[in-house]
Amino acid sequence: MTPTPARLVGREQPLAELQALVEAALASRGGLVTLTGEAGIGKTTLAAAAADHAEARGAAVAWGTCWEAAPPFWPWLEALAALGVDGGLGDAGRPGRPAPPAARFERFHAVSSALLESAGSRPLVVVLDDLHWADPASVELAAFHARRARRSRQLLVATYRDVEVPAGDPLAASLARLEAEATTLPLSGLDAPQVGLLLAGVTGADPDPELGAGVHRRTGGNPFLVQQVGRLLAAHPEATAVPHGVRDAIRRRLAALGDPCVRLLEAGAVAGPDLRPAVLARMSGRPAGVVLDLLGEAAAARVVLGPAGELRPWRFAHDLFREVLYDQLDPPARARLHLEAAAALEALRDRGADVRPAELAGHYLRAVDQAGQVPPEEAAEAAASAVGHSELAAQEAAALLADEDAARHYRRALRLAEEAGQLGPAGRARLLAGLGEALRRSGDT
Repeated sequence: MTPTPARLVGREQPLAELQALVEAALASRGGLVTLTGEAGIGKTTLAAAAADHAEARGAAVAWGTCWEAAPPFWPWLEALAALGVDGGLGDAGRPGRPAPPAARFERFHAVSSALLESAGSRPLVVVLDDLHWADPASVELAAFHARRARRSRQLLVATYRDVEVPAGDPLAASLARLEAEATTLPLSGLDAPQVGLLLAGVTGADPDPELGAGVHRRTGGNPFLVQQVGRLLAAHPEATAVPHGVRDAIRRRLAALGDPCVRLLEAGAVAGPDLRPAVLARMSGRPAGVVLDLLGEAAAARVVLGPAGELRPWRFAHDLFREVLYDQLDPPARARLHLEAAAALEALRDRGADVRPAELAGHYLRAVDQAGQVPPEEAAEAAASAVGHSELAAQEAAALLADEDAARHYRRALRLAEEAGQLGPAGRARLLAGLGEALRRSGDT
């Protein structure tokens, strides 16, 4: 058995379909393709392979990555910044910009037109990654632009975990409208021979057939999990037991790191998807140089990826590493780290960094939700901060015409304020008026 590059094992057919869509876009037959499936199934890896093919054919490529608690339109802002294109989103994301209901259409049209103009001079591929964490307005913009991109030299590639969006969530309806405009490529697990090829590519040796069958059975052919098992086997060739699941495999991978490195990564898992050394230094109390050394240790173990330019900082190699690190924290540690992350971000904001209220609100909210894990005085302060930043996040979302997101933030501010007994009649009236306006503009009568 010849080792095969891990990133493409078992994905020859969907990759060929993606490459064909890239070629169609080069011939002015653009559009939208969605890659769906569970965590670790290979959506981002496949999108990256298609992006590589597009770049080799002369196309420009831009990525926008979604994450929890990001401000509205974040993946679009990231992609537009990478392209140097001004679609009018960046200067709209500040409170106090009232707009009529038609303004959302105008905003969508402006962004779409800017991208179409950019594709007129050079073919363009835009990857919107992890849309299961997007705000509904970002998804609606993707569906809007997909219709206009059909006769352009532009391809949208969207990835998301379709199994993780609840049916009643507003995002589910937006994703359904997106699918109606898309060519959909659902990804499933690899078969047993493909698992064997992937293990050979990771370990450099043909796996024992019985062990390979056990890995396939335990992992369901999930490529990410197969690779984690393969790296465990490469590090411990004498091992015969196959991990029972993804969390078991990742915990064993993390156990090979030093304790200071794991503690730093736990702080990073709380702070957000981007591992910002300045934030981690403040949270951990370590000098910046030590933080970079620890990140380097994690990068050597392929748990994190080093920075790739200003727009792609240090990041976890896969979201599953972050999710496992976060979930293994006990509630008191989790609450404390969220408060430390908020304090670090506010310090950066005070020094001029662009820190959005939605991110701060998310940290204070998670600290509050760990009931009884922080002293009462700190819990009351955290609740007040969560309310204040949630209201600011709602105003920012409203200014961006992300009305579904604005309604979500207003509802959260109302709930938190009422639970904490911090809401007087005037404050309640203000939040209810904001919520009512957001619902009206989103068509939720």
